[in-house]
Amino acid sequence: AAMTLLFPIGVPSVYFFMLWKNKAKINKPVEEREKDQKLMAIGFLFDPYKPEFWYFEIVETVRRLAMTGVLSTIAPGSYTQL
Repeated sequence: AAMTLLFPIGVPSVYFFMLWKNKAKINKPVEEREKDQKLMAIGFLFDPYKPEFWYFEIVETVRRLAMTGVLSTIAPGSYTQL
């Protein structure tokens, strides 16, 4: 029961904290960012996006969690199931 709340709330919260704490470093030029090994350890969270959208991985994570959560409410064999 604890993981039911920990994962959907905890993971985006941890992502937000790590990204928000490093927001100033993320907005620096790529050459400077690549020299920071600690920042590059979380690079998978912000590299696919422009620096000003440093938070977008959180949006994507919440979107994916919401989509899977909605799918779990659809009853098998009902008209809403495709």
